Amino acid sequence: MAYDLEERVHTHAVAAIVIIGRTPIEENKQRAFEQYRNGLKVVLVVTFDELQARLESIHQALMPKPQDEPEPIEGEDLPF
Repeated sequence: MAYDLEERVHTHAVAAIVIIGRTPIEENKQRAFEQYRNGLKVVLVVTFDELQARLESIHQALMPKPQDEPEPIEGEDLPF
C-alpha cells in the first residue's frame, strides 16, 4: 500500500535507552562504569536504582503539599 505524503519523514540521531543492573557500590567500579557510560554516544545507560530514584523524585514533586492545620485557640486566647 503506497502512501502519498507531501513531506518525506526522516529520523536523525535516534538515541537508545538501556536500563540495566544496579549502580556499583565500590568506588573503583563506579568510576569505571561512569567512564564506560559517558563514552557511549547514542545510548543512554540508566541503572534500575537510578530509574527508581528519578521516579520517586517525580512522584514526590507531583504529590499535593500537606495543608498546615491552624493551631487550636485556647479559651483564654479568644478575643471575645
